[in-house]
Amino acid sequence: MISRLSTGLLLSLLGLIVVSLWSLYSALLLEKQAQALFSKQLVAIGIGFVGLTIAQVIDYRRWNRPVLVGLVWFGTLTLLVLVLILGREINGARRWLYNFQPSEIAKLALILGLSWYCTRFRNRLRSFQFGVLFPGLLVLPLLGLIFVEPDRGTTLLLAGMTGLMLLVAGVRWQHVAAVGLIAGACVGTQLAFDPLVRARFNAWHRPEEHRSTKAYQNRLALLALAEGGLLGKGPGAGTLMRTVPEQHTDFILSVIGEELGLVGTWFVVAAFATILYCGNAIARRAGASGDTFGMLLAAGVTLLITLQAWFNIAVVTKLLPNKGIVLPFVSRGGSNVIVMLILAGLLLSIDRYTAKATRPPNKLGKLNPFAGADGDLAFGRAGGNPFDP
Repeated sequence: MISRLSTGLLLSLLGLIVVSLWSLYSALLLEKQAQALFSKQLVAIGIGFVGLTIAQVIDYRRWNRPVLVGLVWFGTLTLLVLVLILGREINGARRWLYNFQPSEIAKLALILGLSWYCTRFRNRLRSFQFGVLFPGLLVLPLLGLIFVEPDRGTTLLLAGMTGLMLLVAGVRWQHVAAVGLIAGACVGTQLAFDPLVRARFNAWHRPEEHRSTKAYQNRLALLALAEGGLLGKGPGAGTLMRTVPEQHTDFILSVIGEELGLVGTWFVVAAFATILYCGNAIARRAGASGDTFGMLLAAGVTLLITLQAWFNIAVVTKLLPNKGIVLPFVSRGGSNVIVMLILAGLLLSIDRYTAKATRPPNKLGKLNPFAGADGDLAFGRAGGNPFDP
């Protein structure tokens, strides 16, 4: 029997997919080979739902094995190296290997790898070596290869998700903050020496000086949102959004805003808020049952989906500079929708199997992570876990 959390999660996903197909049909009307592009997205959604079903049926605890995690991790590293050698170069970036983006698989690999590591070494995460240094050595190769594609947006997204997952796992916030300051210095260096990053930042900071160049995309997107008003112009009736570059990928929200209005955009926000609520509840239940791996896996998936959605919405509404991050489940892009639906399937699996057992088996040790007496995990102490009520 499907739980209320899984029902809410599935209804949110279906709602986002319906809005996606509606908006993509309008956004692709004037594109060359529009029918082919739309058909490819339909196929990707179908594959994604097959992956979701398989992931939901399989007991997620099967992934808590070093052999499987290692295969996914090193397989992803191999693909990221191959994309730099054999990948197609589009707009100065090599991100596609035979019409698929390995950086999307890296999201799954990162969540699985960190969940396994933090479960395996949960009693030592309070030290700097096991809490920050060793996880950093695991994560840096993935982030570094994505960074040099270049894909700055995905690098920043995954780095932020890594920091939050480590905090949830119980790493000292002082250690994470220290690494965050170093990362901030690296971003500052990028702003100073990378022409592309500096141009995007200047266009965001002083849009009036770049109205017809780097700020053109954001300006038209905001106008399209304003033109939609409360109820929008109706499906297929939008005109201004057709002039927005990348309106079917990074700026799909401008299409939703003009054609479905404020009601449509708030529906999208509400759907992601529901996913956040359901994912949070699933992670809390797994943690309350003593299943560290399930708790971290659910937290990682929830953080990834909601962080990516927030980044995209913040860029379209000009809260952040342009980062080239798509809206999960909504933007056109087969790689992203397939991986995101598989990750949603993992959430459903965690909900399904934690509901069947009051305490899932944990083969990594008999220590109760909620005792808190030895200080091994932050959520072993009152207020230490962000998922605590």
